[in-house]
Amino acid sequence: MERNELIKLLDEMLQQEYTDIFLYHREADIIKEKELSEQFKKFERMELRHADNLAIQIRILGGKPKWEFTILDTNKSLEKILLNHDPMKMIKMGCVPNYENSVGKI
Repeated sequence: MERNELIKLLDEMLQQEYTDIFLYHREADIIKEKELSEQFKKFERMELRHADNLAIQIRILGGKPKWEFTILDTNKSLEKILLNHDPMKMIKMGCVPNYENSVGKI
C-alpha cells in the first residue's frame, strides 16, 4: 500500500474517532444514571486516545490530520442511545465498514 493511501485510510479512521468522541460526550450528558454516564465518559476518553494515536501516525507518515466529524442528532432518548451502540446495527448503518475496509487493506 502506498503512503498516500495509508494516510487517507488513517484520516477516515480519525474522522470516525472524533465523531465518536462528540457522540459519547453528548450522550454522557444526556444519561441521568450516573454509573452508565461515567461509562460513556470512559469511552470518550478511550476514543480521544485512539484519535491522538491516529493523528501521530498520520504526521509520522508526512500527512496532516483532518479534523472533521459527523453532525449528531441531539434529540435522543436513553433507549435510542443504547440501541445505536448495538454492534450489528452499527455495521448495517455503515458506521463500521471504514474500519473493516481499512484493516483489510493495511
